[in-house]
Amino acid sequence: MRTMVARRAIDEVDAVSEDVFEFLVDTLEHGSNPNEHTAFAKGLGTALWRRSPLRIVEAITSGGVLGRASADALSDIDPDQLVVGLKENPRIARQIVEARPCLLERIDFWRIPDIEEGLVAS
Repeated sequence: MRTMVARRAIDEVDAVSEDVFEFLVDTLEHGSNPNEHTAFAKGLGTALWRRSPLRIVEAITSGGVLGRASADALSDIDPDQLVVGLKENPRIARQIVEARPCLLERIDFWRIPDIEEGLVAS
């Protein structure tokens, strides 16, 4: 039942409250078969970026089901969305660039205040 409710909620993930979002994260982390939830996980990882870019980096670093889902989602998130998230969180730029080096080729990326010029050498 929990998984069925979560699958329905993931369709509206950008509109759900923080409590419902945490329910979705918990469902993913404690689901019986992580391979069964691939699309669900990727959608949740993408939503996590839009809600909290810092948290997606923390999830990737921590590993587990949410970390894998976040890493998978990060590889597919539109570069424009990545730049938007990094504007508010420039300190995580190094980790994001490691996963998405294409950002280094974007003018809008380099216009973000506090981006380290040392990233070019990464």
